[in-house]
Amino acid sequence: AAQAAAVHEALARLEAGGPAAPRAGLVVRARGVDLARKTFPVGASLVVRILHEGGVPPLAQYRFHVTIDGAELARGAVSTYVPSAAADEASERT
Repeated sequence: AAQAAAVHEALARLEAGGPAAPRAGLVVRARGVDLARKTFPVGASLVVRILHEGGVPPLAQYRFHVTIDGAELARGAVSTYVPSAAADEASERT
């Protein structure tokens, strides 16, 4: 789910005319997470659906749903923090 949120953020940045280059971010909160299964096979294909629920940059909230072979694997919500490119550059200089 966190990786899907990162892809969503990069695509939204690209759509707004900015760079889609990878940017470091953090999951700052997970809530209402329900894991329907304890394990799943290595190499299994997962389908991840993510919905951007809102936020004010650099914070964002997403709801997610993960399935495997059509069966629910996990669902819940995550909040992310993705600093601006300027903040990334400033931290690299220190």
